[in-house]
Amino acid sequence: MAKIGNDIVDLNLAQQTSRWQDPRFLDKLFTTKEQEYIKASVNPHTSIWRLWSIKEASYKLYIQCRPDCFYKPKAFACTNFEAKLQQVSYADFKCYVKTEITNAFVMATAQLEPFETSSFFLKIDVATAKTQSKIVRQKLLAHVADLKQLPLEHLDVQKNSWGIPQLHYKLKPLKLGVSISHHGRYGSYAIA
Repeated sequence: MAKIGNDIVDLNLAQQTSRWQDPRFLDKLFTTKEQEYIKASVNPHTSIWRLWSIKEASYKLYIQCRPDCFYKPKAFACTNFEAKLQQVSYADFKCYVKTEITNAFVMATAQLEPFETSSFFLKIDVATAKTQSKIVRQKLLAHVADLKQLPLEHLDVQKNSWGIPQLHYKLKPLKLGVSISHHGRYGSYAIA
């Protein structure tokens, strides 16, 4: 089955609620080179959340390949910071991450090979994470139903034992990889 990871960050919400300017926050999440890049960038706030979304998308992809839950964002090292397509590595794992940056959000999509991704975002005007997740899932299912010409009522997203979302058609897994993310006023999903 194809594998993909994604993440989205609402830049306005991140500005209001995070400790992004605290050096301990930076030390916990970013390598020395990444911190130097952030500090030297024209917009450190956007740079932080771009790198964070890259790391998060990479982690989501990693656990699809090697199911093992842990929290080591600093260990997922980014390189070639200015490139549209980032290369990220963790131990012997390597992936490629494409980012999209707007004034409102940063979105990242990770894949094992450097090819074009299918990643989509949507604006969500509801407050609860549970409702946001439901809306993103509904959009994903409608997209897959249209893409594969399948009846929507037979499609479902179920999490496996590692909490990884998987598409199912008539209760059987499809060979499409998916990833789902939401933060603040935005949601996204990616299909491989």
